[in-house]
Amino acid sequence: MREGSLIEVSGLRVQYGNSVALENVSFQVHAGERIAVVGPNGAGKSTLFHTLAGLKKAQAGSVLMHSTSNNPLNIAFLPQRPTLDWTFPMSVLDAVQLGLSLKLSRHEAKRESLDALDLVSLGDLAKTRINRLSGGQQQRVLIARALAVKADALLMDEPLVGLDTPSRESVFNCLDTLTERNIPVMVALHDLNLAAARFSRTMLINKTLIADGKPTDIFTTENLTATYGSHLHVVRTEDGAVLVSDTCCGGGHG
Repeated sequence: MREGSLIEVSGLRVQYGNSVALENVSFQVHAGERIAVVGPNGAGKSTLFHTLAGLKKAQAGSVLMHSTSNNPLNIAFLPQRPTLDWTFPMSVLDAVQLGLSLKLSRHEAKRESLDALDLVSLGDLAKTRINRLSGGQQQRVLIARALAVKADALLMDEPLVGLDTPSRESVFNCLDTLTERNIPVMVALHDLNLAAARFSRTMLINKTLIADGKPTDIFTTENLTATYGSHLHVVRTEDGAVLVSDTCCGGGHG
């Protein structure tokens, strides 16, 4: 294990019946990393996160978790469609407290939740009903829940879909907080521009791991073609730039 490695994945294969979703996937996640997991629809991004979170069983390979304490590694998973009902008449504080251990006293649970909300700049909305929140605020509530339960790593599956620019920025501010606390984050995305601009490491996935490293190093025509196949379109502009459009995902991405 490399120093600082919290998660080690080796030779992972995951199937749904006879259909292979992931094949021969190997990588490591280290403390404090912010990793974009990029690929077209059906590439296996959600399957990977479900497997890391222990919600899906692998048919081959291994996933090893290395805790920095005597307790098991605590992974928080934010799926594409969170189970939290945003129409339910509860407060932001109540929503965060839902994820806490029943072993905590009421006072301890409230304190941990308020501290987490302060970290994501939602402390002033603690008593607000969750049905009044914007999309960006909802994502920040979910991140606060991960902070409240002392997550060692966070998996976020398409958390930015449907968010406007200010809401996206608020989510990235929260991710900055996680980085400061040395908590690694893996975020599934479609947007190559966003991966290049806001992540120091990107994994290109399409059933297998095509490339893994700095976006400036791995965003080559060869790697992107292997990742997106027929959904890759290269357009050369007057200044020589190459634009990549992922037409399978509802929009163009440079």
